Amino acid sequence: MYYLDGLASWPMRPEAKDVLIEALAQPGNANSNHVAGWQANRLYEKGRRAVATLIGAAPNEIFITSGATEANALAIIGTSRAVAEQFPHRNKIILSALEHDAVRRPAEALRELGFEVLMCPVGINGSICLESLEALLGETTLLVSTMLASNLTGVIQPIEKISEMAHAVGALMHVDAAQAAGKHPIDVFDLGADYLSLSAHKFGGPQGVGALFVAANAPKPTELTSARQLEEHLSGTQPAALVAAMGRAAEISAQNMARESVHSRGLISLFEEQLSGDGLRVERLFPSSPAVPGAAAFIVDTPASSDLIDSLNTKVCLSNASACHSGSLQPSPVLSALHLTHDEQKRFLRIGVGWWLSEDDIGSATAIMVGAVEKVLLATGELHQ
Repeated sequence: MYYLDGLASWPMRPEAKDVLIEALAQPGNANSNHVAGWQANRLYEKGRRAVATLIGAAPNEIFITSGATEANALAIIGTSRAVAEQFPHRNKIILSALEHDAVRRPAEALRELGFEVLMCPVGINGSICLESLEALLGETTLLVSTMLASNLTGVIQPIEKISEMAHAVGALMHVDAAQAAGKHPIDVFDLGADYLSLSAHKFGGPQGVGALFVAANAPKPTELTSARQLEEHLSGTQPAALVAAMGRAAEISAQNMARESVHSRGLISLFEEQLSGDGLRVERLFPSSPAVPGAAAFIVDTPASSDLIDSLNTKVCLSNASACHSGSLQPSPVLSALHLTHDEQKRFLRIGVGWWLSEDDIGSATAIMVGAVEKVLLATGELHQ
């Protein structure tokens, strides 16, 4: 089995897995005042420090969550609740049209509280349209939220410019960095982020844990279950083992990022070259736009990418859109925002590769894919023997 679906989730790094297993063997609640509790707390704090280092933050600016979905909701709903009374005239939330449901849904929930939610369109380069954003921004804007890297194409967004524009009108800036953390260098100060979300499983940590960065000078969001503002951490028992493993994945990602970036970019180029060389027509989307290493999107010469994925699902793991929430592969409304025609959307395929794959793996995977496309075309009558 060849795993090319790294935009959905990365394989867990062996170093993180070892830390997780070791930590799970230890008893103790990180809140308890005894030796087992102290040990759990040390694991938790060490992991939190490593996550902070990965994105250029201070440890006390990191709040552990169950993943980027919860972190996004905290940043969007929690912040809006926290500042609604203090700034009642700021009732506008701006999202890019690229956003994942983990950002769209909490923003939509704010409509019931009287907030206006606006979508900023995407340019032909796969990136947010800055001219449109400027027209949407104003003194009533509370928050701008956009992803650092697209979960469908990997294209990196101009966050520094976006945050500068948001701050110029007094708005706050939230960045969903789930697809970029651990793969692309991040410094929250340079980005101008007030809030930044990430998930451990996107950079080789365990599933079920992530973090929200809250800048020291930014308003503290309220917890989703109460009107209580965030303090040192969310209410409840800290997941010490998960955080320890996430921290180890963050450390390994930081240490290997430069080398792995070269490797991942090479795998993507090889993937495109070998598919085309074997006679399968593929078109890479936004080839000139900066993208996260190892991420790319293609339009494939097949009637429907879903048929190809179904025929490959025991041999090569691929997807054509986000696999979150439903647990199945469903078309994404973001594809329309990327200016893809209906036919192109049917043939859309995203690829996520990385350290766990070799050049030989890519060669074997593409050979299997070409054979599968031929079978799909025969089954649909578009290829005759």
